[in-house]
Amino acid sequence: MSTSSHAKDDRNRSSLSPLVILGTAHGSNTPGKRSPDGRLLEYRYSREIVAEVERRLKADGCRVAVDLRQDYEPSLAARVAEVNRLCRQYGTKNCCYVSIHVNAAGMGDRWRDARYWTVWTSRSQTRGDRLATCLWQAAHRLMPASMPVKADWRDGDADYESNFYILKNTLCAAALTENLFQDNLECVDWLLSDEGRQTIAEIHVQGIRKYIESL
Repeated sequence: MSTSSHAKDDRNRSSLSPLVILGTAHGSNTPGKRSPDGRLLEYRYSREIVAEVERRLKADGCRVAVDLRQDYEPSLAARVAEVNRLCRQYGTKNCCYVSIHVNAAGMGDRWRDARYWTVWTSRSQTRGDRLATCLWQAAHRLMPASMPVKADWRDGDADYESNFYILKNTLCAAALTENLFQDNLECVDWLLSDEGRQTIAEIHVQGIRKYIESL
């Protein structure tokens, strides 16, 4: 067999192997996006969780990529371009994208009361709905009772819907998780604890595994 034939076979095999693309939140240059006391910086926390989810998924034999590893946020368009480049390389139907965030009820100037977990997709029925359902089911199973998991059942599934740029413009199944609130003191204490970090990472690992099994 020729070298070119071997290369073609390698590309075909890689396109059949599901690719999980993990999304980090914002950047060090994004205003706000932190707890009022500065202990939780969303860009850093997201990257730490993404790194742990990536480690666990790779240990299971999953193929994993990250949309943006650097701390500086170039633009949402740059993130979308990277996700879509990977989708074209590995096959849109064989890719999924999960962007990991921490919510906020205000501008980070004071502590607030909101405290719950949610998952989001773009509007209307998309491939992201099944991915979001798998993530929501994992959160519902793993989150402690003191940290509610909310859902919007109006269209028959648990995800909330919005035309977030990163969800609307990526080619593959895409979902965005909001992992509690960075301006709620109890949420921040729990998110930064060993239990909180392990739980948030495991929600994403179990949800993504379940989605891959459904393909």
